[in-house]
Amino acid sequence: VSAYPQAVTPQMVLNFLRGGAGINVLARHVGASIIVVDIGVASDIEPHSALGSRKIAYGTQNMARGPAMTKEQAIESIKVGLEIAEKEAKKGLDIVGTGDMGIGNTTASSAITAVITGEPVARVTGRGTGLDDRQITHKVEVIERALRVNQPNPDDPLDVISKVGGFEIGGICGVIMGAAAHRIPVVIDGFISGAAALIAIG
Repeated sequence: VSAYPQAVTPQMVLNFLRGGAGINVLARHVGASIIVVDIGVASDIEPHSALGSRKIAYGTQNMARGPAMTKEQAIESIKVGLEIAEKEAKKGLDIVGTGDMGIGNTTASSAITAVITGEPVARVTGRGTGLDDRQITHKVEVIERALRVNQPNPDDPLDVISKVGGFEIGGICGVIMGAAAHRIPVVIDGFISGAAALIAIG
């Protein structure tokens, strides 16, 4: 479902920590802080002073074969985000911009979006990192299989995220909810954050 292997995720996380990613440049330009948290990267990342380590598991399970995670894990991922928002609010946080890093996570986001909105999978699934026609067809088929296998309940956001979500999506959902509880505005950037917002407002 992705043009790149899973190993790119920890490489990109390290790039965030070294200050070499595009978001680092933007944050420096506007005087914003970047908070990087490992909620479920599927490999070990060397300890770093700027890395929050809250790993729930080494990645989620294959949602095309069964639930991506347990309900307990889904709750834990959301709690991580809530705790981050709470901690930063106490430091004077005045606006939040959400972001993510996870190879393949547009697949989970498309699944969530299809369930919550009722739209056909093909309509809410994009090429992600640049899939060709054959690969995008396969991606849609994988998502449709995941929805058949898991039957997520669109009226139960926790059921949706546990069956076809990702830990980073749960974390972002928690950050959005935590910021909202403190009446702090949230800028949602990107499809993954949009899927997390659909869970948060459910």
